[in-house]
Amino acid sequence: MHMIVAPEQGEPVPEGPGYHGEVRAMAMPSDGVADSVRSRLFAAARKARHPDLVLWRFVADMDVLPDGDEISEDDVPAGEREPAELRRAALLVAALDVVDRCIDDLKLIEFGDDQPPDADEAEDSFVYEWFPGRHRGAYDEDFLRKVMVTAVQVAAGLANPQGGPASCTAEEIVRHAVGVIAGELCEAAGLGKPWLDPDEYLLEDADFEFLYGKDMDGLENDPGMQAALNVDVPPVRDWFSPFNGSRVVHPYAETPSSAPVLHDLYPRLGPDDDPSVVLAPGIVDAAPPVAFLAAGSEIVALARQAAVPGNGQWVADEADPERSFAALVTAAAAGEGSGWLEWEPHDGADSVRTDPVIALTAHRHSPPEATSRGFTLPSAVGGFLRSRCGSSSPTGQIRKYAGDGSRCSTTCSRSSAPLAGPKMERTDRRR
Repeated sequence: MHMIVAPEQGEPVPEGPGYHGEVRAMAMPSDGVADSVRSRLFAAARKARHPDLVLWRFVADMDVLPDGDEISEDDVPAGEREPAELRRAALLVAALDVVDRCIDDLKLIEFGDDQPPDADEAEDSFVYEWFPGRHRGAYDEDFLRKVMVTAVQVAAGLANPQGGPASCTAEEIVRHAVGVIAGELCEAAGLGKPWLDPDEYLLEDADFEFLYGKDMDGLENDPGMQAALNVDVPPVRDWFSPFNGSRVVHPYAETPSSAPVLHDLYPRLGPDDDPSVVLAPGIVDAAPPVAFLAAGSEIVALARQAAVPGNGQWVADEADPERSFAALVTAAAAGEGSGWLEWEPHDGADSVRTDPVIALTAHRHSPPEATSRGFTLPSAVGGFLRSRCGSSSPTGQIRKYAGDGSRCSTTCSRSSAPLAGPKMERTDRRR
């Protein structure tokens, strides 16, 4: 027999993305149980048709696959094909099991008017097991209904040959749970788990992990810190909001986003735009002279007033935009682009942030006029910056907008960023 259990809510297990549904050691399944599970997998075989569910990802050992970057289904050995088909089918069976469980939860749990259920009564529910424990106060009947519909959407997506990535945070959490449960079904059927963790192709990133750690409490309400960490961790009210305009959340569950507008390049781009093209020298060097460097908000204006230019510090001067921009270019070149950038991270922020920058390049057509207070060279703040991994190398490429039409291109190292275990290669889903 097998059972999926979660760790104590709010107590992250230091094993990375899998800590939301940890598997306890259980007795080996009997032949009857294995046969029963296998029959369910056979019935679902070839129904898991999502384009990311390519067969070679479901072999038990990657050593049976050829070396090289281009691997196709034809490369799966004949003796591995049926087990791989069944492991792939386990994802769809797991998703359907989640749907059934969510329906049962809604039947069995009693809810008051707009109130969360009794904790003891809901303890064994899917939502209480898999969703972040520190947000249980928000898990009322409406929330559980939305999770149930989201589970239906996940199952339908796994069966869709034109299926795409997760559309919202709630869908990511359900997809992660489905991947873990599918692995347990494979074990129960005597197949063993596939060599590749399902999170690697079911998720674009694992930013939702931050919702589980006690030390990350409040991050979902701090867009500035999220921008500094280069993560997207929405509050509960936005877990059913689409990541961007090309993602479709089930209309029963969809909620409008309440997140403030970040001063970041990615939200300004279309889904097919490439940031490297937008910032290409052929585009930026052909722009007209700098027209203005006015502060984009009262908080930026106050921060500029409090700043003292000179001694390695650049502060935007709206009285002479052209000369001020030239001074920024000189300052960035003198420090090889490294230093500290003070900026307003999002609309309505109550303060400016100070973030370390490894390399800053100001573009003539988009200087940091609207949301940036200034830029300080490392000589003024003491030494070079260090990355999260303890070296002086950059940790990631980001591009911060500085208001209407303006942006700085930076490669940043977050010296104070909390660690949350290994992360998969990130794809910016806001685009």
